[in-house]
Amino acid sequence: MNDYISFMANKENDLETRLFYKEQALNLFAGGGYKYEENGVNKEGVRMEITSVSNTRPRSKLMRVYFNSLVNLTYQQVSIQSTEVSKIKVSNLQKVDDNLYVCTCYFDQVFIGYRDGIPIYKDITRKKVKCYVEVQEVEGGKQEYIVLLGDVHALDTQRIK
Repeated sequence: MNDYISFMANKENDLETRLFYKEQALNLFAGGGYKYEENGVNKEGVRMEITSVSNTRPRSKLMRVYFNSLVNLTYQQVSIQSTEVSKIKVSNLQKVDDNLYVCTCYFDQVFIGYRDGIPIYKDITRKKVKCYVEVQEVEGGKQEYIVLLGDVHALDTQRIK
């Protein structure tokens, strides 16, 4: 997902390319970023909480709206990096049924916004995301694990100096 987000926010890519990566990224989320059902409750779509160093109270946006914001950022250049997958912390793994598990994953995201090649805004945000792990049977009786991401919560945002 990190690459998709970086490609979306990169002003060197034309708008069509950035929108293509937005759609690719939405496919990583429950419901493809649109309506889905969870525990009998209809959800409008997966949500992303956003914060900044000047506004640390989390604000929730639908993921597709958040991604539109990334595509249309006013910074000339943006760098967004997240924790390497192998270093993401997983907790609360629970079996929902024979073919579905849910868990919570924790990661850090660094955001840097540039103007005229100079970083004018830098922060690091600790986030948690609900993950759905679906077990699917494939040829030869083997199992494959499909992971879809759920709501993303901002836990703590700090300025980077």
